[in-house]
Amino acid sequence: MLTELIAPHVKEVIAVDTSDRMIAVLKDKNLPNVTPVHADILGGAAAGDKDRLAGFDLICASSVCGFLPDYAAAVKLLSGLLERGGQFVQWDWQGQDSGGFGLTEQQMRAALEAAGLGSIRVKQVFALDTGGQSMPVLMGLGTRNADRL
Repeated sequence: MLTELIAPHVKEVIAVDTSDRMIAVLKDKNLPNVTPVHADILGGAAAGDKDRLAGFDLICASSVCGFLPDYAAAVKLLSGLLERGGQFVQWDWQGQDSGGFGLTEQQMRAALEAAGLGSIRVKQVFALDTGGQSMPVLMGLGTRNADRL
């Protein structure tokens, strides 16, 4: 859904996922300026796509970073794929402490800073209310600055 919302406003979207099923669903949508890529950028399995998977103006990570085994390393790697002035945007479930499910504001801010990103903003943007539970969502944003990377 995010790809469908972004595509009409940009020249090109390269949508990367490790799930064959997600790539198939996206391919079936036949979006003219969207290139679905089945790859594991973090696992190095995208080496053959190196030219295509670099030089981004924007990287969006939608509800994925909180599930990664080394979140901070992932943000650093992804921020290195940005053009100078490019932005990294993520949203993830907000955790209550550093040992539980989701990410805390402090974890998100620390990872963005450690990746050398500037103009960092982190805040709870909304909450999903389901079955009597409220699940807060954090959004984080950082920009690759010429003087920082």
